[in-house]
Amino acid sequence: MRAACHHNSSPGRLRNARTIAAAMVVVACASGASAVSNNIMIIGYWPPTNEMIRPFSTSSVQNPGGWQGQNWEGRGYNIHSYFPEFPGGVEVNPRGTGDFQVDYQAASTDFWRVVGELNPVAIISFSRGSAGSSWEIESAHRKLKLNLWTNDYLAPFQPTSDMPIALEPDNMRRTSSLPMSNILSSVTNLGLPMNVFIDSSTQYGGTFVSDPLPSASTDAAIPTAAELDDVLGLREILEVGA
Repeated sequence: MRAACHHNSSPGRLRNARTIAAAMVVVACASGASAVSNNIMIIGYWPPTNEMIRPFSTSSVQNPGGWQGQNWEGRGYNIHSYFPEFPGGVEVNPRGTGDFQVDYQAASTDFWRVVGELNPVAIISFSRGSAGSSWEIESAHRKLKLNLWTNDYLAPFQPTSDMPIALEPDNMRRTSSLPMSNILSSVTNLGLPMNVFIDSSTQYGGTFVSDPLPSASTDAAIPTAAELDDVLGLREILEVGA
C-alpha cells in the first residue's frame, strides 16, 4: 500500500499498473496559522485503501457501522477518514464519486477544505503502490511541472495554475520527518504476507493524482517530533484493513 500512489491510470492503465499494493505517507504536523486540534486526517483512494479506512469515516452513508475514530484507543486523538467510492468498480468508474475523487482539481479542493475544517495534528495519505503486495513508506516527494503530471479523467486533465501546488518551485523536494524505521519495524513485525520497505527511489511516488497530496500535507503543516506509529496504533489500523 502506498500513501499517495500514482500509477499511470485510465481504465486500461489500472489493469496494468500498481494493482493491490499500498503505501503510506504520514505527515506529523502543526498548523502555522493556529493551534492544532487533536484530529488526525487520513485519506484513501482506490480499493483497498478506501475500504481500509472506512471505519474512521463520520459519514453515516459511507460508514453505516458507526465512527470508530473518536478518542482512538483512548489515546486522545480523533481519526477522520475521507475517500471516494467507485460504483461499478474502478474499471468502469475510475474517477470515483464523493470526496477525493481521482481528479487533480477536486482532490485539491477537498484537501484544503478538510484541512480547514479539522485543523489536523497529522495527515496520512494512503493509495495504491507498486505491483504485487507491498507496504511502501514514501520517504520523499517532489513537485513536477504542471504539464508533466499524468492525465486524469476530466478536463482540465492536469494540475492548473490556480491550485496551491502551482505556487511551489518546480522540482521542489520534500522529505519525511517521521520515524520511518519505526514504522517499517511495526509493519514488518505483523508478519503480513507482503514486502515492506522505505521507498527512497528517484521515481518518488509517481505522477498521478494522489501524489501531490503528501506535498500539500507538508505545505499545510510544520513537522513535529510526534511518533504517529505509537499515536495511531498501527497494528489495529492494519488489521481493520486486512
